[in-house]
Amino acid sequence: MNHVELLLIVLCGFVIAYFDSQWKEESRERESILISELDLQKRFLDDERKKYDDLERERKKEVEELELKIQVAKAEHQSEREKRLQIEEKYKEQREKWKVIWKESQDCENRVKEEVEKTVRATELQKLQTERELAFLKERYAKLQQDYAAISKDSAPSQG
Repeated sequence: MNHVELLLIVLCGFVIAYFDSQWKEESRERESILISELDLQKRFLDDERKKYDDLERERKKEVEELELKIQVAKAEHQSEREKRLQIEEKYKEQREKWKVIWKESQDCENRVKEEVEKTVRATELQKLQTERELAFLKERYAKLQQDYAAISKDSAPSQG
């Protein structure tokens, strides 16, 4: 084997090492981007949850105010017994409304959790894929080093 062939083999090793480092850097950048996207999605979901909570509080206040106005208006025109029956009925309705609001809040929370879990799973899958690609390239690089070492051993006695 002549010097040109050896030089080409060494040059190939450097090119492989260069592309391996570039790939590692790109993998780190992709992982950083995915983490940033996850953070943005989490902040968005947190903001949406806060908006929902604010709307829920406003709705509760409006419901309470309306119920009180209705109770006052009707209580003025009804007997004490009718007043009590109406207040008990409103209390039951209010409880049902609270149950609905609570259920909606739980549904929203579950949707948020599902979205976060989907995003985490996607990130984990991307990480696994990146690790597999890295392992493949490492194996390939090791094989090329072995081939280079074998070629170097073969060529050493013929020149000496």
